[in-house]
Amino acid sequence: MTPEQVKGTQFELWLEMLLARKGYHSVLRDVHYHKGRHVFRQIDVQYETLRSGRIITVIIEAKYTSNGVIHNAFRDHPPQKARLAIPRIETLVQEVYEKVIFTRAQCAVLVTNGHFDESLHTEAKRYGISCVEQEELMRQADIPNQEQLEKQIRCVDIASLRLPPHRVYIR
Repeated sequence: MTPEQVKGTQFELWLEMLLARKGYHSVLRDVHYHKGRHVFRQIDVQYETLRSGRIITVIIEAKYTSNGVIHNAFRDHPPQKARLAIPRIETLVQEVYEKVIFTRAQCAVLVTNGHFDESLHTEAKRYGISCVEQEELMRQADIPNQEQLEKQIRCVDIASLRLPPHRVYIR
């Protein structure tokens, strides 16, 4: 793994532990939803919760940043989704929304240890995707400042925790 991948994995594992500690049910990290032989989507973290008396699945796209701001537009080429006739995905929000449709999740959340740019907030609102940024994340985790947040994320020992993906097969 590259240093960036290690930090991203530590952030995902930290989120998984935070959600479990907060009492959410069926918290899973690195979930691969499969349709057919070669078509799948990877979900960073997901959990189940009750809403209006129904169990709903919430998917989380975790975005770790060392630079502060996560941009909506892809810097390089947008991801290609194999063997599916879908509109071209141009932004991070569109990618998350496509994962919502693919997995049949009822809710999606973009989470970062930094901040999202204004265009991401605007588009996320249009697609019904929630955004959680650094301040809300620190409040939820009862962490006083950014340095403590980063320290907790860096302290996650990925070697001692479960890393193989969970697999879900859907039609």
